[in-house]
Amino acid sequence: MPLLGGRLPSELAGRFDMAIDFTPDESLAGARLAAATRATWRAGFAAAGRQAFFTLPSPPAKAASHIVDLNRDLLEAIGVTRRDSEPSLPVSEKERTWALARVAAQGAAQPRVLVHPGGHFPSQRWPAERFAEVIERLTESAGAACLVAWGPLEEGLARRILSATPDALPIGPLSVRELVSVTSIVDLFLGNNSGPLHVAAALGVPSLSLAGPTDLRRFAPRDPSARVLSRFVPCSPCGRGRCWHHTCLQSIEPREVIEAARALLERAPVRRAA
Repeated sequence: MPLLGGRLPSELAGRFDMAIDFTPDESLAGARLAAATRATWRAGFAAAGRQAFFTLPSPPAKAASHIVDLNRDLLEAIGVTRRDSEPSLPVSEKERTWALARVAAQGAAQPRVLVHPGGHFPSQRWPAERFAEVIERLTESAGAACLVAWGPLEEGLARRILSATPDALPIGPLSVRELVSVTSIVDLFLGNNSGPLHVAAALGVPSLSLAGPTDLRRFAPRDPSARVLSRFVPCSPCGRGRCWHHTCLQSIEPREVIEAARALLERAPVRRAA
């Protein structure tokens, strides 16, 4: 459930046996929230005194470790048997059929490219106008059907792309399961470093993402067919939500994205309808 004001509703306190805070940084917000549950067993990462809020062993959040490995470290520290398999997502045949019908309703041919221009922080979002330029060039040079998806609070961003080029095909808004279903039938995911990117990675769908302030050691997609474009500057990775110059992301040119996308589309076999 959403937490209004970032606080745990008083009626939920005392109703949990265990609380696990997977926040891998020095912020105390998650640790305080775990403590507010009044759960007997509480676990999280040790950093900046966060361990004082937990009752179970608190491993350090190693700076060079990927978030998947960090989460495994935390679970192992509290007695959960470690599993080294990579993240994956199941998709039912019913969901695939629904997604194929949804895409067909847009008249989308193949190859299909799912474009998600959103990102949690403004500093994570490549300009909408550049996404529009990439969509035009991929449609022209590769015959790609570029489907634009969005979720809550992202419609304005998507509409900027849709109004900038007639080649962009609206496929959103999508719920989480709808996003999983549509992603499972496309040939390439194109977007920023965000949740939908990691959905594509978990599905084994080739992806091309644009990374700005993100620490790629920790948050890069793990799928071997994923490619990340980034521009490292002296202040990166900073992890800032806002930035006055935004050089790391702004300096990635549409030409680079188009070339990388075409290479991925040419390398991967086109997915055929079931």
